[in-house]
Amino acid sequence: MTEPVEAQLSGKPEPLLAGKVVLVTGAARGIGHAIARLAAAEGARLSIVDAGVDAEGAAPEPGVVHAVASTLRAEGAEVEAFDDDVAAPGAIERIVARTLERYGQLDGVVH
Repeated sequence: MTEPVEAQLSGKPEPLLAGKVVLVTGAARGIGHAIARLAAAEGARLSIVDAGVDAEGAAPEPGVVHAVASTLRAEGAEVEAFDDDVAAPGAIERIVARTLERYGQLDGVVH
């Protein structure tokens, strides 16, 4: 892949995911959180999803995904957050529809 002229002239490579939109589930904690942070650092615009449950699937904290989104935004990322359970009927359809409405594309999903 050839980098844009601006990146070539500046000596800095273009971020790997610049111009891409990535949907990450389980993005508030653990591996999902790390993937969301890495994707943002590589220039992706994000839709992040997390129901806010702990490792055992209990103690829902729906606000946790919004806190992660706020942190990512403060670091310069463009983020849409959903405190939803992807196993719930219709959840993925709603999330994908909202992502497409906001960004006009969806290039990758990490689940």
